[in-house]
Amino acid sequence: MSGDKFRKTQAGRPLEIPAPTWNAMVEAARAHADGQLNQNSQPENGFRQADIIKVRNHSGLDLDRFSVLGIDQPVISPVDNAREFKNQVAVRGVLPTTSHTGQFVVLLEPLKAGAIGRAWA
Repeated sequence: MSGDKFRKTQAGRPLEIPAPTWNAMVEAARAHADGQLNQNSQPENGFRQADIIKVRNHSGLDLDRFSVLGIDQPVISPVDNAREFKNQVAVRGVLPTTSHTGQFVVLLEPLKAGAIGRAWA
């Protein structure tokens, strides 16, 4: 037996799974299962980068890509729905003022008034 515990086998050959290989597969399965049950894990239906969030346009204007909005408050508060608040980050975007210094987003796409879209935070 070679030193590679993850070596592949060929069709028709008897399957022999060494203990270190089996144990590694069990650990991987447990890690996967733990991630599926963890509320802090990423939603399965999409890839989310840390700096890209959803924003609802509350400016009253239809905006072009690269427009800037100030962050007002979450669309869904943790009081209203804690699980959704954790899993779907979305903020209300308003016309920026000096009070939004360091608290703004830049739109990744054109966004109509009242619509939700993606933005860099």
